[in-house]
Amino acid sequence: MTKILAVDDDKFVLSIIDRQLKALGYSNVTTLADPLKALELLASKPDGFDFLLLDLNMPEIDGIQFMRRLPEDFTGKIVIISGEDDDVRDWSSKFGVRRNLQIIGQLPKPPKKEDLEELLG
Repeated sequence: MTKILAVDDDKFVLSIIDRQLKALGYSNVTTLADPLKALELLASKPDGFDFLLLDLNMPEIDGIQFMRRLPEDFTGKIVIISGEDDDVRDWSSKFGVRRNLQIIGQLPKPPKKEDLEELLG
């Protein structure tokens, strides 16, 4: 069963992502609005999630800092989701790849169900 973690400080966006993923048949979805709690969860279960959907713009730590603090043994695939422009999302994706993270794509916020399906499918 595919396990997905979505991290975004906007609870409304998290609810949209959760509904879209469930409509696509993903039933094991964890959503967290607190990036620090998400890092704690990943530290305790670095191989516990197949996919990480990560917002770039969060108040406590941003998505770049989040990627820097991911456990070294995190093996999940990452989708960057942000309201930032294409250049910022592209740069962030390249940053993650340089850190040997499995960045599989980036999407504008809120992501469309079809785009999620294409990246996760």
